[in-house]
Amino acid sequence: MFFQLILMVSMQIISFIIVHKFAWFEPFVYTNAISYSCYENYAVFSISMFQYIILAITFSQGKPYRTPIYKNKLFILSIIIMTWVCIYITLIPSEFIIQFLQLRFPPNMQFPLIVIYLAICNFVLSLFIENFIIHYLLMIKFKRWSNDYKS
Repeated sequence: MFFQLILMVSMQIISFIIVHKFAWFEPFVYTNAISYSCYENYAVFSISMFQYIILAITFSQGKPYRTPIYKNKLFILSIIIMTWVCIYITLIPSEFIIQFLQLRFPPNMQFPLIVIYLAICNFVLSLFIENFIIHYLLMIKFKRWSNDYKS
């Protein structure tokens, strides 16, 4: 869980830093407590939407406590729908969505595509951490090593 937290925070920070690198970027200037529309808001919110889905998939994989994720058809359907909604909000949100979520949508598609790329990298790294580092190295190898050491 700690490794996943570090990964999530890192991806949000990376998104925040990258948005600052674009020529069209304008920093947030506080004017009132009603509107927080800014590029930083868009950057962090867009990646965090995907992170909820990533964690749901990562922590719901199955063994040893649950049945495999692919057998839960309702869960898979909800993951697919939520992912498409997140892609819509990230790439081509309507004006109503932009105003409702207080986002400041970038003037070109380059940064939204970077957010999608970051979300894919986040997904792959999250699965790697959970399946290889946590499950394989810590649960299997470390357990086997500690049993050999006790003998």
